[in-house]
Amino acid sequence: MSILRTVSLIILFFQLNTLLIAQEEGEPPRRIAEYIKEAESALLNFDLQEAEKLYLIALEKKPNYAPAMRGLATIYSLRGEFKPAVKLLEKIVKKNPRFSRAIYHDIAVAHYRYGNYDASIEYFNKYDSLQAVPHIEFGFNGNRELMYEVEYRAKLSENLRACQIAKDSIFNKNVRSISNLGAPVNTASNEYFPFLTNDQNTLFFTRQHRQFGDENLFYSQKTGENWFPSIYIDSTFNTPVNEGMATFTRDGRQMFFTACQRRNVQGTCDIRKADVTETRINSTTILNGAVNSHRWESQACISCDGMALYFASNRDGGFGSTDLYVSYLQEDGSWGEAINLGININTDKDEESPFITNDGKTLFFSSTGHLGMGEQDLFMSRLQEDGNWGEAINLGPPINTAYRELGFFLTADGRTGLFSSNRPAGEGKMDIYQFDLSQELSSEPITFVEGFVKDSITKAPVQTILYPLNHRPVPTDEQGRFFLCLKAEEDFDFKINETNYYQMYKRIQQIPVWDNKTFFPMEILLQPFPKAPEKPDTLELNLDLYFEFDVASLADSSQNQLALFLKNIDPEKIAGIQIIGYCDYYGTDAYNLKLSKKRAENVATQLEELNYLKGKIKATVEIEGKGEIKDNAPRARNRRVRLKIFLY
Repeated sequence: MSILRTVSLIILFFQLNTLLIAQEEGEPPRRIAEYIKEAESALLNFDLQEAEKLYLIALEKKPNYAPAMRGLATIYSLRGEFKPAVKLLEKIVKKNPRFSRAIYHDIAVAHYRYGNYDASIEYFNKYDSLQAVPHIEFGFNGNRELMYEVEYRAKLSENLRACQIAKDSIFNKNVRSISNLGAPVNTASNEYFPFLTNDQNTLFFTRQHRQFGDENLFYSQKTGENWFPSIYIDSTFNTPVNEGMATFTRDGRQMFFTACQRRNVQGTCDIRKADVTETRINSTTILNGAVNSHRWESQACISCDGMALYFASNRDGGFGSTDLYVSYLQEDGSWGEAINLGININTDKDEESPFITNDGKTLFFSSTGHLGMGEQDLFMSRLQEDGNWGEAINLGPPINTAYRELGFFLTADGRTGLFSSNRPAGEGKMDIYQFDLSQELSSEPITFVEGFVKDSITKAPVQTILYPLNHRPVPTDEQGRFFLCLKAEEDFDFKINETNYYQMYKRIQQIPVWDNKTFFPMEILLQPFPKAPEKPDTLELNLDLYFEFDVASLADSSQNQLALFLKNIDPEKIAGIQIIGYCDYYGTDAYNLKLSKKRAENVATQLEELNYLKGKIKATVEIEGKGEIKDNAPRARNRRVRLKIFLY
C-alpha cells in the first residue's frame, strides 16, 4: 500500500471512529478533535514530526483514544519503527476487538515488516477467520473498509505463504554484516545498480545527480579496503540523457546497459551491448531481436553462460506496471522472444532489477507488489523442476527495511552481496551497501573457465570449435580463446576435429571448485601434421606392422617383414621417416597412449639395429603414439604401427 493511500485510510479511520466513539463514550472534547484534524493535515503534508506531536497531545488529553493511536502507529510505520506501531495497534484491538476488521491485517503486516513472522501468521489467520463475521458488527468501519478489504482478501493466501517461506530465508541466518560503502562511492546523489568485477577491485554503478535527472555510468577502484574517488566514463559513452544500469558478462568482455532518448532508441529506453576492455568501453551496438520494443526496457542481467538476458519492461501484455522478462540468444546471434517470468515473479505493481546467480537457478529482484517491509523490497525465487519460477521470498531484515531497496548483486564467489537503499544515515539518497554471507549462496558451485587452443609446435592460436558432451558447441575467437561457466567437481568431456591437425583431439578435464576471482586456466595443444618434404618429387612408402593384444614388442614374423620391406630401399635416398603407433579401444586413454608409443619406439629400435636411423636420417624421424582407434575394423587390425618412409 502506498504512503498516500495509507495516510488517506487513517484519516478515514478518524472520521468514522470519532462518530463511533461519540456513540460509545460520548462526544470527545472539541479541542482534541482539533488536534486530530491538525495532525491529519500535517500527515498529508508528510510532516511526521508535527503530526506525531499533535497525536501525542491528543493522547495526553484522552488516553487510549483510538483515532490518535491509529494515526501515531502510522507515523511509526512510515519511519520503519514497527515494534511501537504494533504495540499501539494491538492496544486498540485489545480494548475493542470489533473496532475494525482491517486493522488485524495491518497488525499482521507490521509484524512481518520487523521480522516477527510467527506473530504475522497469527494475525493474518485471525483476519481470515473474521471474514465469517458480518461487516456490520464492526460498526461504521466495517462498512467503509470493504473497499480496502477486497485487495486484502485477494492477497491473503499469498501473504501467508510469504510469511512461511521468509522464516526459512537463507538471509535471516547467514548475513554477517551490512555496511555502507561510504564516500567517495556514495555521495549526496543517487547511487545504484552496482556491478563488482570478479576480483572485487572495480565497482561499476549508476549515479543520478538530481531526481528525474541525468543518469550516468561511473566506476571506482580500490586497493586493500579503500575505494578511490569514482571516475566518470567518458563522454563517448555517457551523454546528456540517461544511460547506466550496467551488467557485464562474467568474463568481463561485454557489457549490457540502458540507453534512453538516444537516436535509434525504439522506446523511451532500450538495452544495448558494448565491447569492454577492463574499464574502457570500445564500442556499443544495438541488440538484434525481440528484447527491445516501442516501450521501456531497462536493467538487464546476463546469465553466466551468456545465453539468457533478463530485464524489466512495461511492454503490453504484462501483469502490472513493470514486469520481468527473459530472452534467449539464438543461433544467428539475435535475441529471441521476450518471455514473461510469470505470476510468481510479476504482480500488478512494479518488478525491477533482476539478477541471476551463476548456476541460473536463483533469481533476485525488487518489487512493490509482493508483501514487503517498506516502499520497495528485494526478493528471491528459485527455479523449479518444471521450468517455472517458485514463490517470491522476501530477503527480510537486515537486507530489507521500511525504506527502498533495489539493485541486488552477488559477487562471482557467491559470498558478498551489494544493493542500494535510501535508508537513513547514508551519504545521500540511494546509497550502495555491502553485506557478507557466512556460506556461498548458489545451490551449485560454478567455476569460470578460460581456455586457449594453440598449435603445439608454433603456439599460434587456433580458431576452432569445441564439441563438449551434453553441452552446446563452443567456438574459439581469433585468439583461440573460449570462456565457460562449468559445474565444479564434474568432468568436462569434449573433442575437437580440426583440419590440418592429427585426427580428433579428445580430452576429459576435471573442473575444480574455484573462487572465480581469477579464471581456471585450460590450455589445449593441437598437434599439426608434419610438413611435407621440401623436395616436390618425394615418394611415400607405407608398411603396417601388427602386434598381439596388450604386447609392445615386435614379433619375429614382423621383424622379418620389416627387413624385407627395407631390403631394396637405399638409406641415402630417405628424406624422412614417420613411425606411428596405435591400439584398439580396450583400456584407459592414458594406458593406450603409453602402449601405442611404446610400440612405435620398438619399431624405431629395430630400424636402428638395421642401420636405418643414423646420421642425417635420424634427425628427420618422427615417433608418436596415437592411442586407441575406434572404427569398424577388427580390433586386431588396430593393434599396429604404421611406418612411413619418404624417398627423394
